[in-house]
Amino acid sequence: MATFNSVGLGKNLMAPLLFERSRFPFKQLFLRRPLTAYHWVSTKLVRCLLGSYRGEKVGVKELINIGREAISMREELNGGELPPLPQRFTLDASSQHPKESVFPYRKLVERYQFLRALDLARYRRS
Repeated sequence: MATFNSVGLGKNLMAPLLFERSRFPFKQLFLRRPLTAYHWVSTKLVRCLLGSYRGEKVGVKELINIGREAISMREELNGGELPPLPQRFTLDASSQHPKESVFPYRKLVERYQFLRALDLARYRRS
């Protein structure tokens, strides 16, 4: 924590770092199953790790607020715009369907942005 303070980083920036770079695959689990992953992973592990770095206990509500702040900060840094599609969807645009087909790219992008905006709104509301 002293390193974070000496560099001028806020204490809440440790939570996204734990999520992204932890030895436990938090990120992979939540990306694969975003709606059900919270049933499988106890927040106690994340709260204990974060609390050990911060030197104080972290409650569930505080952890949720830290997550909301991280999402808001990421949106601010990215200019508030949603990306058209995640990179993993655009690297190989070939179909896995046996028949050749044409992708409705514009409709897919619009649908993705709509669903992503709903997710972000749900995070802000709860």
